[in-house]
Amino acid sequence: MTGYKQWMYFVIGCVVSKATTATIFNETDVNITGYFKWEHPSIASKFLFCRNCCKILPSEVGECFPDLYKNNNRDIAACCSTLKSRPFWEFSNYYYLIGDLYIEYISLLGFANIVSKENYQLYDLEHQHGFLKEFPGNICKFPTIVRIDLSWNRIQYLPSLECLQSLDSLILLENKIKRIDASSFGSLSNLREIDLSYNKIEYLEPGCFSYRPGSLLKLHLQYNNIKSIDIRDLILKHYFDYIKVFNNDIRTITNLKNNKDFVNDSIGGGLIMMSNNSLTHFPMYDDLGFSADGALKIAFRYTVDLRNNTWICDCKMWDGYLIMASQAMDQYITLGLPTCVNPPHLKGYSIGYFRMKTHTADLLICNITEKEKCPHRCNCFDQPSKNRVVVNCTSQLYIRMPHVVPDLSGLDIDLRNNRITFFKKHDYLERTIRIDLSFNFILNIDSSIYGIQNMVFIDLRNNRIETLHRELLLKDPCAIRFGKITIACTCNMLWIKLWIDRQQAINCSYNQITCETHKSFVNAALISKSDLCEDLNIERHFIGYILLGVTIISFKYEILLLSRKLRFKRQIEIPFHYRSGNNELFEVDDKTISYDAYLSFDDNNEIIRKWVVEDLIKYLESKGYKLCLPCRDFDIGMIREEEIRVVVSECKSFIVLLSDAYLEDHFANLEWKLIWNSYREDRFKEIALINYDNMESGCVKQRNMKAFLRLGYAMDFSNRNHQFMQEITHKLGQPVDLQKY
Repeated sequence: MTGYKQWMYFVIGCVVSKATTATIFNETDVNITGYFKWEHPSIASKFLFCRNCCKILPSEVGECFPDLYKNNNRDIAACCSTLKSRPFWEFSNYYYLIGDLYIEYISLLGFANIVSKENYQLYDLEHQHGFLKEFPGNICKFPTIVRIDLSWNRIQYLPSLECLQSLDSLILLENKIKRIDASSFGSLSNLREIDLSYNKIEYLEPGCFSYRPGSLLKLHLQYNNIKSIDIRDLILKHYFDYIKVFNNDIRTITNLKNNKDFVNDSIGGGLIMMSNNSLTHFPMYDDLGFSADGALKIAFRYTVDLRNNTWICDCKMWDGYLIMASQAMDQYITLGLPTCVNPPHLKGYSIGYFRMKTHTADLLICNITEKEKCPHRCNCFDQPSKNRVVVNCTSQLYIRMPHVVPDLSGLDIDLRNNRITFFKKHDYLERTIRIDLSFNFILNIDSSIYGIQNMVFIDLRNNRIETLHRELLLKDPCAIRFGKITIACTCNMLWIKLWIDRQQAINCSYNQITCETHKSFVNAALISKSDLCEDLNIERHFIGYILLGVTIISFKYEILLLSRKLRFKRQIEIPFHYRSGNNELFEVDDKTISYDAYLSFDDNNEIIRKWVVEDLIKYLESKGYKLCLPCRDFDIGMIREEEIRVVVSECKSFIVLLSDAYLEDHFANLEWKLIWNSYREDRFKEIALINYDNMESGCVKQRNMKAFLRLGYAMDFSNRNHQFMQEITHKLGQPVDLQKY
């Protein structure tokens, strides 16, 4: 047939097909006992009739819902999409409407035409076990063909069948077709069943079965050579009977169109049979374009037979399946659950086993190779059931920490029984949640280790630790285990008792620390200043000494402090002016008082700043004190020196935390100078000096501050008892706004 004649037949066929389809659609006298005409927005075909029992809800007498949908959906479409619906010409009352067509070969090469003995409204073309190489050339002359069965022929490709608008079933079982294009069926909106099983199909163009409008309910693709299938050709977003793709070589499920969250309320459902393929891992739902909610809906609506694939049961199995689909597992019980093929120690295990047995999901791990930065001679694996990546380097004779580890978060590093001498800070420790360094030879610890917030547990038992750093105060006592250790304790290590007190307060018993002092060995939990330091409380010695040398200028500050302490302080009346809202100013002895106390400390020290903000200020403000915290209360953009000068003059008292770095800071020097001058000029002001770093007087250059230490007037932060806060409030006196007059 010439190309011109083929084109004319195609045009005529399209025109006739539209007219015929319209005629069938407008038939109003079709009436089938026990069935109703099934029309649904998701199905384009108007030829289908469904059993009346599909109108009856599940669990009611007379219902015929498939078991697949009884628990999850009660949409009539879920029932009618299965064997419960048929086109009207398959009923005996309407057999007369359909006639047979026949094949007439015109060449031994497999070319043929269609012939018809009589005229009918509808046609059925069936020619099996022939040697057709392609579709008949004049097929468009019969646009009302509703069924084509050309099984067991030699057809190699699918032509455009756009002229067959009434086609309901296309059966091409056991031919030689190698690929299906997206345009192959896209115009056949009434096509309900496609059978392409036992062909040689290797490639399915994405979207070849998900075209809309459409009516596809039954799809046979089993026993081909398909290696991948797109998610859009499995999740059709309308109810269908089945998609059979078992006994192929499917290795991946793709999302080549990169659809994002294409699942909505109309997700449909059906049976997808994918057994006997080459799948090894479940794809991640977000890679397939699903949200978490969408993936869960699909798990309930779509039953997928995945048995007899080459499943590798590892960490990807946990991520891709158990988390999202475990709630829908019951749908798979009747089909039989997939089983593991690899790794060998899990071969034969049912996938459901990991959901139903306690702790068995811990077996789902992914090994990490040395190429993926697992340290040499170590065993590394990802274990998502415990949200960790294990790096096991036990007993490998390491003398230092590994330089590289896997580039993953949630590291759980095991370095037990090695020969490491120094616990060094590495960048990967910021991604570490747990590290075990027990049974090593560690002498020293990098002090910055204690500031790593993500590291929730450190095991350092059975090492040779000799010293501990003050930064240990940053670490929760329950997050680090030293076991039994003996360390050299000096006078500036009284803070160790504070840390151990916190351990006992929260009922942790991981650490038993013994202090080696200049006198003896003392339990660090019972240590006192007298155990570590010489008696510096020499007030009584200074009284006699200063009385003898009162004229000696070197002790003028000590004399001033002693005289203030011994002088009788007469009570004064303080006018109290109450105002609603935020009171700013109070008149005390004709001086303006804006704050009860000014806080002066090294705000660059994270440990001190944390204690001041979280403990000291919180306590004092709960007692009604109004405090000035410069880093909080000073205005941005102001000249700081001037603002310090003004605010210090408006404070009733002062709290100073003396530390190693305090007097090295320019602003701290200025603050202390102004605080001292204000204190000296006003006999009613007080200084609460807290010796945070347990400094000795010989280490302090400022003579006025040295006097506080010599006389023992400074409160020892490291040796504080339960009355420490009360001692501070006693120094400050009553808050201004609480005093009576």
